Amino acid sequence: MGTTTLNLAMNVGDGTEILTLDMDENDAAAADQHPADSELTRTHLSAQKALDFHETRYASKIKTLTGDSTKFDFSPWKGSVDLVFIDGGHDFATVKSDTENAFRLMRPDRLSCVMWHDYRNPL
Repeated sequence: MGTTTLNLAMNVGDGTEILTLDMDENDAAAADQHPADSELTRTHLSAQKALDFHETRYASKIKTLTGDSTKFDFSPWKGSVDLVFIDGGHDFATVKSDTENAFRLMRPDRLSCVMWHDYRNPL
Protein backbone atom coordinates (compact mmCIF):
# COMPACT_ATOMS: atom_id res chain seq x y z
CA MET A 1 0.00 0.00 0.00
CA GLY A 2 3.06 2.24 -0.26
CA THR A 3 3.83 2.43 3.46
CA THR A 4 7.36 1.03 3.20
CA THR A 5 8.08 3.27 0.20
CA LEU A 6 6.88 6.30 2.17
CA ASN A 7 9.04 5.32 5.16
CA LEU A 8 12.08 5.01 2.93
CA ALA A 9 11.39 8.39 1.31
CA MET A 10 11.02 10.04 4.71
CA ASN A 11 14.43 8.79 5.82
CA VAL A 12 16.73 9.45 2.86
CA GLY A 13 18.42 12.58 1.57
CA ASP A 14 16.81 14.98 -0.86
CA GLY A 15 18.91 13.77 -3.80
CA THR A 16 17.76 10.16 -3.43
CA GLU A 17 15.55 8.49 -6.01
CA ILE A 18 13.35 5.62 -4.89
CA LEU A 19 12.01 3.26 -7.53
CA THR A 20 8.98 1.13 -6.81
CA LEU A 21 7.76 -1.58 -9.16
CA ASP A 22 4.17 -2.78 -9.18
CA MET A 23 2.08 -4.74 -11.62
CA ASP A 24 -0.69 -2.99 -13.51
CA GLU A 25 -3.98 -4.66 -14.48
CA ASN A 26 -2.51 -6.24 -17.64
CA ASP A 27 0.56 -7.63 -15.88
CA ALA A 28 -1.56 -9.00 -13.04
CA ALA A 29 -3.95 -10.71 -15.47
CA ALA A 30 -1.04 -12.40 -17.27
CA ALA A 31 0.93 -13.36 -14.14
CA ASP A 32 1.07 -16.92 -12.85
CA GLN A 33 0.69 -16.13 -9.16
CA HIS A 34 0.08 -18.12 -6.02
CA PRO A 35 -3.62 -17.64 -5.07
CA ALA A 36 -2.70 -15.72 -1.90
CA ASP A 37 -0.46 -13.41 -3.94
CA SER A 38 -3.27 -12.89 -6.48
CA GLU A 39 -5.52 -11.63 -3.69
CA LEU A 40 -2.81 -9.23 -2.47
CA THR A 41 -2.32 -7.98 -6.02
CA ARG A 42 -6.05 -7.31 -6.43
CA THR A 43 -6.09 -5.36 -3.14
CA HIS A 44 -3.05 -3.35 -4.19
CA LEU A 45 -4.50 -2.57 -7.63
CA SER A 46 -7.73 -1.32 -6.09
CA ALA A 47 -5.73 1.08 -3.88
CA GLN A 48 -3.33 2.24 -6.61
CA LYS A 49 -4.59 5.83 -6.62
CA ALA A 50 -4.41 6.10 -2.82
CA LEU A 51 -0.97 4.68 -2.01
CA ASP A 52 0.43 6.12 1.21
CA PHE A 53 3.13 8.17 -0.49
CA HIS A 54 0.84 9.87 -3.04
CA GLU A 55 0.23 13.54 -2.38
CA THR A 56 2.89 13.75 0.33
CA ARG A 57 5.91 16.03 0.38
CA TYR A 58 8.03 12.91 -0.23
CA ALA A 59 6.31 11.83 -3.46
CA SER A 60 8.86 13.68 -5.61
CA LYS A 61 11.56 11.22 -4.46
CA ILE A 62 9.55 8.25 -5.72
CA LYS A 63 9.32 6.98 -9.28
CA THR A 64 6.65 4.33 -9.84
CA LEU A 65 7.42 1.70 -12.46
CA THR A 66 4.95 -0.89 -13.69
CA GLY A 67 5.57 -4.44 -14.76
CA ASP A 68 5.98 -8.03 -13.69
CA SER A 69 9.28 -8.26 -11.80
CA THR A 70 10.05 -11.63 -13.40
CA LYS A 71 9.91 -10.04 -16.88
CA PHE A 72 10.84 -6.42 -16.23
CA ASP A 73 13.91 -4.91 -17.93
CA PHE A 74 16.06 -3.66 -15.06
CA SER A 75 19.08 -2.96 -17.28
CA PRO A 76 18.89 0.87 -16.99
CA TRP A 77 19.64 0.53 -13.26
CA LYS A 78 22.24 -2.27 -13.42
CA GLY A 79 25.05 -1.63 -10.93
CA SER A 80 23.55 1.61 -9.61
CA VAL A 81 21.36 0.69 -6.65
CA ASP A 82 22.26 0.97 -2.97
CA LEU A 83 19.24 -0.85 -1.50
CA VAL A 84 16.76 -3.32 -2.95
CA PHE A 85 13.74 -4.23 -0.86
CA ILE A 86 12.05 -7.36 -2.23
CA ASP A 87 8.38 -7.57 -1.33
CA GLY A 88 6.75 -9.45 -4.15
CA GLY A 89 5.57 -12.92 -5.02
CA HIS A 90 6.14 -15.63 -2.47
CA ASP A 91 6.59 -18.57 -4.82
CA PHE A 92 10.10 -19.92 -5.34
CA ALA A 93 10.41 -18.85 -8.99
CA THR A 94 9.50 -15.23 -8.24
CA VAL A 95 11.74 -14.96 -5.16
CA LYS A 96 14.62 -16.49 -7.13
CA SER A 97 14.11 -14.11 -10.06
CA ASP A 98 13.74 -11.06 -7.80
CA THR A 99 16.89 -12.01 -5.89
CA GLU A 100 18.94 -12.53 -9.06
CA ASN A 101 17.75 -9.16 -10.37
CA ALA A 102 18.58 -7.49 -7.06
CA PHE A 103 22.17 -8.70 -7.19
CA ARG A 104 22.54 -7.37 -10.74
CA LEU A 105 21.27 -3.98 -9.57
CA MET A 106 23.74 -3.66 -6.68
CA ARG A 107 26.53 -1.11 -6.95
CA PRO A 108 29.93 -2.78 -7.45
CA ASP A 109 31.90 0.15 -6.02
CA ARG A 110 30.50 0.29 -2.47
CA LEU A 111 28.46 -1.65 0.03
CA SER A 112 24.87 -2.25 -0.97
CA CYS A 113 22.00 -4.07 0.68
CA VAL A 114 19.24 -6.49 -0.33
CA MET A 115 16.32 -6.97 2.06
CA TRP A 116 13.59 -9.57 1.72
CA HIS A 117 10.10 -9.15 3.15
CA ASP A 118 8.13 -12.18 4.32
CA TYR A 119 11.21 -14.40 4.55
CA ARG A 120 10.12 -18.04 4.77
CA ASN A 121 6.47 -17.09 4.35
CA PRO A 122 4.58 -20.39 4.52
CA LEU A 123 2.28 -19.59 1.55
